[in-house]
Amino acid sequence: MENKQGILDNPYSQNQTPNLSSIRNLENSVFINTKHIYQKVKIQIPQNPHVLLIRRPGHDPILDSLFEQTIKLLISKDCNVYTEMKILDGNQTNLFIKEQNINKIQLVITLGGDGTVIWAVNLFDGKTVPPILAFNMGSLGFIAKYPASSIIEVINTVLESENIFIDLHSKLTYTIYEGENILTGTCINEVCIDRGINGSLIELEVYLNDEYCTVAIGDGLLIATPNGSTAYSLSAGGSIVHCAIPSILITPICPHSLSFRPIIVPDSVIIKLKVPEDSRYLPWFNIDGLNKRKISLGAVIEIRLSEFCIPYVALDDGYSNWIGRLRDILGWNNRQRQKSLKNPSTL
Repeated sequence: MENKQGILDNPYSQNQTPNLSSIRNLENSVFINTKHIYQKVKIQIPQNPHVLLIRRPGHDPILDSLFEQTIKLLISKDCNVYTEMKILDGNQTNLFIKEQNINKIQLVITLGGDGTVIWAVNLFDGKTVPPILAFNMGSLGFIAKYPASSIIEVINTVLESENIFIDLHSKLTYTIYEGENILTGTCINEVCIDRGINGSLIELEVYLNDEYCTVAIGDGLLIATPNGSTAYSLSAGGSIVHCAIPSILITPICPHSLSFRPIIVPDSVIIKLKVPEDSRYLPWFNIDGLNKRKISLGAVIEIRLSEFCIPYVALDDGYSNWIGRLRDILGWNNRQRQKSLKNPSTL
């Protein structure tokens, strides 16, 4: 509260000001309040669920066999199975047709890598995404965190449990204004605006909640989700951000000014990027590494948090699993330890 002089009043009198130990014992203190602890959302998978099973494209004998085994397992659990291709007996599986079946799907299972997960999520662009159960058969597998060897065990656990937990990951929605043309969509990892095939720098005016921020000059700019913080943004020098932190990452790609460093803003911020009318070169635009296109002079790209999130099935502890994947998959801080000294310093 402010007094008449406009100075914030101390809510405690001089004799009542609590010390650190008493603060830690306060019921609503951040030291003990469980609402500040990362929590998952509990949901229920209905009986006889409609399951969309998606596999990585291409011929792979191991994946082909595992795909058929998974279908048989789901059918044995009385699931209504949908696939993007006809396989096995047509009477046992359903061909997934987006326009007809999109609203029926209650669980998505992917067999592949992180790219397969992105493909699956994009099928539900502009709609609520069902829980995603992702098995890794790719080269990285940071999003697809369950090993292929655990398919039977994990699927049985999910379908037989009364409730399961899910981690909610944010998405971004973008709108490109080019004169009378308007293009909208969503992204999982990042919106990328770069120099494309040009060999020179590009310029982008950056606005945060309509307030001018800076002119980004360099090879490009990434606007990423916490989920995308371990993707392209990480390679460009961005921070690694846990999915439970409500934020948006702004990461420059090879900036011309060395003082232009990556920043993280609250996910309530609306980001606008404008191509200056007098810019020498046209930038290129892509979403999660796909659908690359050129952007015209004067175009404005508006990026904000999507109203739809991505629910990933979580059968383990969110923190330990996330740290484990950073350490094991990305090799985070992996280096040889220093050797001990025979006569260590006493300092």
